[in-house]
Amino acid sequence: MTRQSAYWLRRQLHSDAFAQAWDNALADRDRWIEDMALDRVLEGEEEVIERDGQTVAVRRRPCDVRLLLFHLKRLERRAAQTNSPVRYESSKAAELRAELRALAGLPD
Repeated sequence: MTRQSAYWLRRQLHSDAFAQAWDNALADRDRWIEDMALDRVLEGEEEVIERDGQTVAVRRRPCDVRLLLFHLKRLERRAAQTNSPVRYESSKAAELRAELRALAGLPD
């Protein structure tokens, strides 16, 4: 299916099931991005150090919390613009953002 065909089908009156599946796929994508970003913040990023083609060390570098903050801000913006279902309320996202900013030492 082409991109244009998918958008056309979504706009049709009889396509409620397709539109719902589309919204669920977007929610799944957002959950995956959020999980990945949170994992990076908590666990850091793995850095492999090689010399002469051989792995000599593997270490975890801390990840910048701004990745997760960006994602939360994007979700809040989308929730404000559309009527699509949101996984959590904006107040919860704002609370999480404030906690992350405090942990990272960033200003509010």
